[in-house]
Amino acid sequence: MIRALIYKDYKLFTNDQLPIILFQYFVILVLIGVNAGIYSYIVLTIAGAWSFLMGTIEKEKLGNGKKLLYAVSYTKEQLVLSHYLGVLLQFFIVTSLYLVFSSVMTFLKISYFPMITKEFFFGAAIAYLYFVAITMPLYYLLPQTAVRLISIGLLFIPTYSTQFFIVYVGRKEALTILERVWSSGIYGIAIIAVLLIIVSERFVVAMEKRQEG
Repeated sequence: MIRALIYKDYKLFTNDQLPIILFQYFVILVLIGVNAGIYSYIVLTIAGAWSFLMGTIEKEKLGNGKKLLYAVSYTKEQLVLSHYLGVLLQFFIVTSLYLVFSSVMTFLKISYFPMITKEFFFGAAIAYLYFVAITMPLYYLLPQTAVRLISIGLLFIPTYSTQFFIVYVGRKEALTILERVWSSGIYGIAIIAVLLIIVSERFVVAMEKRQEG
């Protein structure tokens, strides 16, 4: 049943507009990648989460889709869990798209989009978990406009901060600092991110049950 709900989310997300979505990702990647290099991968994954949440939960709320799903015996736990699993799956889909794009650019000897390293993969995954854990409950609590503004802030403030950081300290120095952070505390940050996503999912389920009561 969860698989059917995830499939429903992706059907709602693409809405027969997959080429347009892919083109949007491509534009984001090119605009950021020329200046930020591999950091554009992190931005692209989070942008993928944002577009997925807007294309599923927002549409579901506008169309009163939840009421229909509850009417056909889906539970609140199943519906909420499917949203979280769907958006987590989106991370691996966007990562795969970046790998394909990076491979093509490497073949063409264009160096703006390097292959993903282990550090950047886990760094992007952690940033992604934090973004989803923070923004997902907001879709259930706040109006759409407020959620969009907060999501834009969470997406673009780190983006421009990262670009400023790279320009200020230099690309090589930025990579050195990242490696130091990785070796000193990345695992603790990762554990907190996983716990936060679990708490976020349980919080949303509790909110949904409270609304029912």
